[in-house]
Amino acid sequence: GHRACFSGTPFAIKVARVLRPDLVIARAAGIETRNDAEALKGERLYVARAALPATAEDEFYVEDLVGLSVQSQAGGALGRVAAVYNFGAADVIELTGVPGAEGTVMLPFTKEAIADVDLAAGTLIIAAEALEEIIAEEGEPAAARETSKKKSPSLSDETGEIVSDDAGVDLDAMREEDA
Repeated sequence: GHRACFSGTPFAIKVARVLRPDLVIARAAGIETRNDAEALKGERLYVARAALPATAEDEFYVEDLVGLSVQSQAGGALGRVAAVYNFGAADVIELTGVPGAEGTVMLPFTKEAIADVDLAAGTLIIAAEALEEIIAEEGEPAAARETSKKKSPSLSDETGEIVSDDAGVDLDAMREEDA
């Protein structure tokens, strides 16, 4: 079984059946009845980072993307990744601190919009074409005034996987509990 934690209470979880990649039927020790399970409705489920599956190339955990420094291909600062959302069609990143923009800027997390993600360096590089769209919508961010050489987008980090945050996994809280 796997180890998980509901609001600070550890449980051993055994997957009974996988219905589809994002939906499983599981059993947890100590949760014997439907009423026991319903009492956990709305609770957060935490899983140790070490228990998460290895990621493939060009995949990232949401937790790893949030907080990355955002840059243009020319190296100009464009703020930080504040959040990652999935509204059904594709993942979207929310940027804060974009020079010249009021509030936040939303950008699709696609190979066309993101030129590179370097987790080791803590950076996410926006493709020149996507930066041009931000400029058109938000005005000209200071970092965009630089001349940048266009290159083909490629997500080349060998770690991480974007996974939906639908389950409400709060890895920071989990790490605090493990410390």
